[in-house]
Amino acid sequence: MTKYENYLLEFEKNVDIHIDETIKEIKEFATKNNVKRFVIGMSGGIDCALSSAIVKKAGYEVIALTMPYEENTSKQRVKGISDAKKHCEAINIPLYEVSITNMVNSMLKEQDKIKSEFNKYNGNERLAKVNILPRARMINVYYVAQLINGVVLGTGNLSEYTMGYFTKWGDGGYDYDPILKYTKTEVYILAKRLNIIEEIINKKPSADLWDGQTDEEEMNISYSEIDKYIRFPEECNENTKLIVENAKRRSAHKKQNSRVLH
Repeated sequence: MTKYENYLLEFEKNVDIHIDETIKEIKEFATKNNVKRFVIGMSGGIDCALSSAIVKKAGYEVIALTMPYEENTSKQRVKGISDAKKHCEAINIPLYEVSITNMVNSMLKEQDKIKSEFNKYNGNERLAKVNILPRARMINVYYVAQLINGVVLGTGNLSEYTMGYFTKWGDGGYDYDPILKYTKTEVYILAKRLNIIEEIINKKPSADLWDGQTDEEEMNISYSEIDKYIRFPEECNENTKLIVENAKRRSAHKKQNSRVLH
């Protein structure tokens, strides 16, 4: 058995200790900053499910927003909304739906007037468009947070942070993230212990940017490989090391203003 496999067995064995430590950290943050409630963007994914559940377990009010974009054109996004509703019902927190379709399409319509000027740079138009979605959602959650005198709850894990797999000033914009120290594998262990619904635990991780999109295909590496690299890099093959180190270099600019050092 490898060191990493032993590590995961110990992590699962001590899962209640990890949950208690995280709750203690949440309470310390809330006390220090006089926080009584949190706002979270709820996609129906495992990370936001875990973040909301553990903050609720810590005894704080959590208000969730689901913010669909042209959901009628995407089975994957419809599934995300359904899972978000089921999760919020399961842990008894309110969920409000705020469409970002008009907001995003209005911006894209204005951008179309100047888009041709930038064709010579050969940028990635598809990613430029879909990254507007998490940034629009960030605007909405901060709006609600100020209305209720709350703060914005982050949902990123250590695996995504390491790879830079988040949108700068989108899902990377928040006030406090209780699960940022945990890898994706560890997130699943914690989520199972907190009885997150099976629909969320069993589906492939995805930002739902387009139908069929998954995190691992987009990053060209599995979360299990990333997580092993984070905890025990000496047990990884050269290809894994190359992919992760290249991702870290490409995304270094995203982390310049981050409160987390890794």
